[in-house]
Amino acid sequence: MKKRKLTWYTKGLCAVVLCSFISCSSDDNSTAPNVTPPTEEPNPEGPKVKEAEISLAVIAYTQNTATVQINSKEAKSVYYYVVKGDDVSTITVEEIVSKGVKVKANTEEEVVVDALEANTKYTVTAIAINAEDKATILKYPQTIKTMQSATMQIIAVEADITTMEFKFTTQYAEKVGYIVQEATEKAPTAEDVLAKGVSIDRLDGESTLKVDGLSENTKYNLYVAAIEASGKTLLQSSEFSTKEDVQEEDGVIKFTEIKVNSESQGWLNVYILNLKGKDWEAGFEIGSISAELHELPTGKFYYASWSEEVSSDGVGEYFIKKRDGSESIRDLDSGSIVITKGANNTFDIEINIARDSGTPFKAIYNGPVQVIPY
Repeated sequence: MKKRKLTWYTKGLCAVVLCSFISCSSDDNSTAPNVTPPTEEPNPEGPKVKEAEISLAVIAYTQNTATVQINSKEAKSVYYYVVKGDDVSTITVEEIVSKGVKVKANTEEEVVVDALEANTKYTVTAIAINAEDKATILKYPQTIKTMQSATMQIIAVEADITTMEFKFTTQYAEKVGYIVQEATEKAPTAEDVLAKGVSIDRLDGESTLKVDGLSENTKYNLYVAAIEASGKTLLQSSEFSTKEDVQEEDGVIKFTEIKVNSESQGWLNVYILNLKGKDWEAGFEIGSISAELHELPTGKFYYASWSEEVSSDGVGEYFIKKRDGSESIRDLDSGSIVITKGANNTFDIEINIARDSGTPFKAIYNGPVQVIPY
């Protein structure tokens, strides 16, 4: 009996121990083991170098210069290169480095390219080189055409007693000015004219300007100057003289200027005389068969109001008026114009024609005459 009890006791003890072991083993299996992550091996070539970046813009240009703005990043050296024309397809990195201009890297650099030709096409390209000597070439080269050079020309200068009128043309100028001074004064520079002279508003095309307040019977010089965007200056001059203020005596008008044109009307040559004085101007048609078109005929030429058609050795249509437009004469009756030739192609012209009002029209001219055929 005792033996059986001991056996059952022993079996029970073993069962308890076995259950405890199994329970402990289940708890241990639910715990995750500690795992150490693998470490990355260092890059034997070092950190990766970024590509260089380059951009460029032409922000201004003149006849002979161009202002270029260059931006670069991640670069150790930067070069720009200017070529004539617009084809840069064959340009290599080596050519840009050897023939181009080096500028500061990794900044915004502004440079001025000079010694360019006016009215010419140029292309600007550039490269940026990084720390690994890898070049980045500008993706979009910039092409410009420089401005044309300024031009200027004095066309004509005409003066009377106290005024002068001149015509001139300019193109592509930034500023234009003029000075009128007596011929005895020292000639100014272009810079003097632009700084101290009268500024001209119109910079392109033909202009006509008038100068007042001059002295009579005096020699003057007209100076016109211009400057272009590149800073280059131009200067031209022209000499002229004002007329003498001749007073009228005994009702005789003194003409001081004359222009004569001529044309052939079949068997007859016609000469158109245009005369100017201080207050009056007049025009007369004279017919002649005895002179060449480029020569002023001489002799006595008659006028008759009942026959205003120009005829051989006669006076045809006319006009006489004050230069300010306040008065005109249209009542000539009969009379003559006498033309005589003196030395050095000078002529004396005397006009004496009666008027319906009773006071004859009298005028004279003495001086050189040039006949210009139409």
